[in-house]
Amino acid sequence: MKKLNFNIPFSDFCWQDFLNCFAAVHVYLADMPHNEDYVCAEKAGRGCNDCGNCKNSIGNIQNDYYFIFGAVTGCASFLEDYDNTRKNPKDDKLDDVIDFCMKYAGYDYRVATDNMFAEAKLSLDAGIPVLAQLKEQSSDGPYRILIGYDDEKRLWDVYTQEQGADEITLTADDIKSLCIITKKTAPAYTLADGLKNIEKALVDADTNGIWTQSIPMFDYWKVLEKLPIEEIKKRFERVKTAAWNFDRCHNFKSAMDCLINHPTYRESLRTMNLSEDKLRRCAQLGADIERVYHSSHELQWAVISLYDCRHFTKKEMDPVEAGMCECARIIIRQLAQNDRDVLEAVRELIKELSEFPLIIND
Repeated sequence: MKKLNFNIPFSDFCWQDFLNCFAAVHVYLADMPHNEDYVCAEKAGRGCNDCGNCKNSIGNIQNDYYFIFGAVTGCASFLEDYDNTRKNPKDDKLDDVIDFCMKYAGYDYRVATDNMFAEAKLSLDAGIPVLAQLKEQSSDGPYRILIGYDDEKRLWDVYTQEQGADEITLTADDIKSLCIITKKTAPAYTLADGLKNIEKALVDADTNGIWTQSIPMFDYWKVLEKLPIEEIKKRFERVKTAAWNFDRCHNFKSAMDCLINHPTYRESLRTMNLSEDKLRRCAQLGADIERVYHSSHELQWAVISLYDCRHFTKKEMDPVEAGMCECARIIIRQLAQNDRDVLEAVRELIKELSEFPLIIND
């Protein structure tokens, strides 16, 4: 029997997908310095007051790495299309996402699809947690972090530990595949590679994403005037659903802030031998992204409100319907423009860093 002393929490911005679990494993293996001795209103039961005292806590560090890995893989910048047929890379091209994360963080790894218990035991005996993809996706996500086993070949996972369960019930039969970290190595990918993934995702969003597609669909006089209220409701509901994806603004801008401004993260530009002029320029580009995606955050709530604050029981007078549709068009058009502005900032960052060998120091 063996159980690792694994106490890294998950990000509460996401269920237990690969990125969330990998961020926790990475923080554990890196043994990052952290501080849990801080005054916290939430700990005292009064609710979070955004004081920032938890900034260097292990939970906040894991959260930041969840944002970072989501950003540099391009997953956070993914935008669905109106018909919802396109898939996020973390769902559609998971193998590529895993490979990039591992090589960006500096790990050799392998994937096992049989002899699950023996493979997991070998890694756990070496002190390395194992990322397990479940055969049946639970309501909490498709991944688990394995941190131990018992003599009856059952596997202890972090989720079970967090629930305070008295016994472990996960077995090898529940697992589809294992992602096993074999050793620490020099990173094969850098921030420049991550920025290129982001650039590709933002170009794709502008070309095929729901914001660009939806602008003409809310032209009341050309498209919606003769259609029933049910169709108008359907369109407002569709963009509302897309607007709930706050990874693209909140999580992304948080990741870029870490990567540009915080020397505690080894991937940060602040840990590299950049000139002060270049650092200032990159910091300004980061501030531009922060400003633009703060706007997108508010605009996405506006899209949600356009649906939630109306009952859609009957069609209003044409000028009223046209006005509400035009509000949607104005907001969506600005969301699309905001993505283009962020794309331009990302391209400028790539240009700023193109002549510098981005070596991540271990």
